[in-house]
Amino acid sequence: MLHYNHYFLKYENIDGLVISNGVFIKGHKIGQVRDIKYDFTKKESFTVDILINQDIKLPQGTIAYLFDESMLGGKGINIVFSDSNEFHTSGDTITTDVNKGLMASLANIVPSIQSTIEHADSLILSTNKLINSAEIQAS
Repeated sequence: MLHYNHYFLKYENIDGLVISNGVFIKGHKIGQVRDIKYDFTKKESFTVDILINQDIKLPQGTIAYLFDESMLGGKGINIVFSDSNEFHTSGDTITTDVNKGLMASLANIVPSIQSTIEHADSLILSTNKLINSAEIQAS
C-alpha cells in the first residue's frame, strides 16, 4: 500500500485545475491534487493541497508548475527539483509558477497574425489593380 506526503501550493489563478488532477515529475505521475481551497481576499487566492508518494523527497527550492496536460485544457502540476540537499517535510508550502500553455502562446501571437493577414490582403489588392490596369493590358 502506498503512503503519501502532502504539500501546499498557492496560486493566483488555477485555470481549471480540479481535485484528482495529476502531479508529475518529468512526465511520470507521482501524485494528485487532494483539495483546493480559495480565499478571494488574497492575491494568491487558491491553496492547492497535493499528495505525493512518500518515497519522493522534494528538495528545498523545488517549484510546482501549473501546466496544460493536454490541448483540450486539462491541467496538471509539474514538479521541478532544485539542487538542494535539504528537503521539504510533509505539510510545507512549495514555491509555485505557471507554465504558459499552447493556447496562451497562441493568444499572444494572434494580433501579429491578424496584422500580417491585413498587409497580405492589401498587397494582393494592389497587385490585382496593377495587373488589371489599362496600361498593363495595353502592353
